[in-house]
Amino acid sequence: MYANLKKATQLQTRQTGMLKSYDGAEERRQQMLSTALDRAAGKKIKDDPKRILKALAKRRNKKRSSAKKWAERKRNLQSSVDNYVDERRAQKQRTIASKDAKKNKKAEKKGGSAGGGKGKGGSAKGARKDSK
Repeated sequence: MYANLKKATQLQTRQTGMLKSYDGAEERRQQMLSTALDRAAGKKIKDDPKRILKALAKRRNKKRSSAKKWAERKRNLQSSVDNYVDERRAQKQRTIASKDAKKNKKAEKKGGSAGGGKGKGGSAKGARKDSK
């Protein structure tokens, strides 16, 4: 695009210099005729520096906006991943707490320590005494 812009500005300055002489004006008329025929044939003519600058600005703005959108997508993805990880961690902690609570409740019911079963030493409530 920048090469087209450079060519278009050079062409424009050359054309303004052509109009000072009769031969230059004739050459300019021939160029205008050939470009008009090319346009009519459907060929793309890139000789207007203003339009080229406008296209460059449009491309630059589109690139900038797509970069912003991509950053937003990336940020959303990261936050959703973080939320998922936090939820899983919380769920795991709830599950562990629930299992511990069940274990403690069962141990209290038996009357033993939280480890369950017979402990060393004295007899637990409701524990069998092995006599020999």
